[in-house]
Amino acid sequence: MSELGALAPTPDSKVDDAYVVSETTYAAIAAANIVGVVLWQDGGRILDANEKFLELLALDPATIRRGTAHWRTLTPPEYHSVDATRVAELRATGSHSPYQKELMRSDGTRVPVLVASSYIDESRERGVAVVVDQTAAREADVERKRTESLQRLSAALTRVLTRADVTQVVLTHLVSALGAATGGVIELAPRGDEMLLLGTVGYDAAATFRFARMSLDAPMPARDVVRTHQSVFIESRDEWAARFGEEPPVTASDASRAWAAIPLLVEDRLLGVMVLGLDGPRAIPDDERRFMRTFADLCAQALERARLYEAEQAARALAERLQRITAALAAAATVDAIAETLIEQTIVAMRADTAIFCLRDSPPADDWVTIVRARGLPSDVAAEFSRFPLDSPGAIGTAMRTSEPIFVERRDGPDGLLERFGVLANMWTRLGTQALASIPLKASNAIAGSLLLMFSAPRALGDDDRSFLISTGQQTGLALERNRLLDSERAARGDAESARASAVQANQAKSQFLATMSHELRTPLNAIGGYVDLMLMGIRGPLSAQQQEDLTRVQRSQLHLLSLINEVLDYARLDAGSVRYEIADVGLASLLTGLESLVMPQLRAKQLTLEVEAPPRGLQARADVEKLRRILLNLLSNAIKFTTAEGRVSVRAELMDGNRLAIVVEDTGVGIAPDNLETVFEPFVQVGRALHMPVEGSGLGLAISRDLARGMGGDLTLESTLGVGSRFRVVLRRPAGQR
Repeated sequence: MSELGALAPTPDSKVDDAYVVSETTYAAIAAANIVGVVLWQDGGRILDANEKFLELLALDPATIRRGTAHWRTLTPPEYHSVDATRVAELRATGSHSPYQKELMRSDGTRVPVLVASSYIDESRERGVAVVVDQTAAREADVERKRTESLQRLSAALTRVLTRADVTQVVLTHLVSALGAATGGVIELAPRGDEMLLLGTVGYDAAATFRFARMSLDAPMPARDVVRTHQSVFIESRDEWAARFGEEPPVTASDASRAWAAIPLLVEDRLLGVMVLGLDGPRAIPDDERRFMRTFADLCAQALERARLYEAEQAARALAERLQRITAALAAAATVDAIAETLIEQTIVAMRADTAIFCLRDSPPADDWVTIVRARGLPSDVAAEFSRFPLDSPGAIGTAMRTSEPIFVERRDGPDGLLERFGVLANMWTRLGTQALASIPLKASNAIAGSLLLMFSAPRALGDDDRSFLISTGQQTGLALERNRLLDSERAARGDAESARASAVQANQAKSQFLATMSHELRTPLNAIGGYVDLMLMGIRGPLSAQQQEDLTRVQRSQLHLLSLINEVLDYARLDAGSVRYEIADVGLASLLTGLESLVMPQLRAKQLTLEVEAPPRGLQARADVEKLRRILLNLLSNAIKFTTAEGRVSVRAELMDGNRLAIVVEDTGVGIAPDNLETVFEPFVQVGRALHMPVEGSGLGLAISRDLARGMGGDLTLESTLGVGSRFRVVLRRPAGQR
């Protein structure tokens, strides 16, 4: 600092006081080493500098002593024009105003500085410059700007919902906040088997298309990020080539660059990679790397929010789509309706170009498949492949044989159409198919058919799409099963209707036959009875005692046979529903007491008595009195018939819950076994009939009695114990208001 020290004033100086003050001031500043001070010669050669300046630029003092240090060589080229402006100002006024610039160290790094200069002699051959280190100020300013840019980024990200919108915001801020020349946002595919490009900035359409889908083995920084979950920084093309064994995949218009690839992590889970191309080559300092990571963290959080939002929207849309298709399939009553509904719903929901609905043929031809309905399939192809073997090598046959859905997202490449179903390569070309989905349809625990969707462009079939198609296949299987059950039900109902109609017709024929035959039998029986009466009256002449006895037997048999025929006619009328009822309030006291005289001959013949328990005074029943009397006479006749001498037969009325009552006919006869309690009410059944104990009658009495009771709104029930006796109850309604 010899020349800077010589700036101190001497007694022999011929300059004015102001000049002495200026030199003294500069010398003091230089000696203090607070800021850099440089003594320069007009033209830019540096004559001397203080220690602060030498330290700031890491300059060797010998460089100055040799005279090789020059202001221009220390200045980056982009500041040469700025320097020229300040030199012009210096020459015009003797000094220039302070300005900011950068100076270069010997290692190529730069130092931000604030510079002010002035001449120090009248000849204007020398001058002095004050150089102030602006590194701290620059760093503070950079930090402030970065904080502001992060705040702007965060605010912008909070206003967007989808991954596409998040990607657009990120790409915009990559340029403004990080100074990226190019950039992109890469997403790890849901199945983790490839990288998908969400968006780019600075690349043309061809490059964007080229990197739309990338293998996890692609030689690029994103590959290493996916493998390690760590950031990758590459500061030159040479470093790229050394790392990946080849030149970076850039176009001819790209300059040499530096690159950064930052993982997009949420709780240690990798969502994707943020990539940047920087003008370079250049160093990427630690503070810039930290800023990039913070930037990427904000992007990752926004992408995760967007993913969750889209997942929620997709789930809602999936539920709505499934609800629509389930409702539509539930309303489809035929296979054709199911096919039309399925194709119409799925081709719209999946934006497919072609949809085919196939069903397996019925046995014994169930090793063949038939196309039931198709849309978007050329007519010649539909005709050619309308029916094909189940073991065919296509996607339909494969899905049906394996019971597993098939998803193919591209024509070429691993797991592409040509790799999986290359035997049909001509067909894919003919149809222009690039992707497909084949869903097996299961009904009754067996594969019944398949739904095939085809796409004319590569199609990423994500989890939501796959879930929708699988669920749709399940719902279609249920619809097919319902249709099968409905067909079976319709067939069974038709058979039942046919059987019922046949039964009704047969029953009508039976009733008609019984009525006709009974009528034809009654006519001669009535004639026989009439002639027997005439003969017994002696109109045809006197009769011997033996003749009278014989005619009396004939008359008794005629009356019995006529009674049987009348029962058959009554049953036929009941079965045909042609019996009319005159329902009225019937007093039970007079009805029950009048029964004994009607069955007295039978009681005497069996040496029995009838016990009639007088009902409560005024007790009435809603009934047809003649039909009720007939029921009771039938029950009493049966009780007398099956009760041995010295037994007991009784009749009484009893109140029941509500507005009902019962007339009870009870005996101490032979009784009825439990398994015959209902059988006795069937027509033409006589449970007690046996060779050792013959019983007269048609077996219609109880059947007629129950039908008559039910025809009056009541019922006839039976309780019996074998060897103890039986109890019949005629249940009837009571008049309204009677308690």
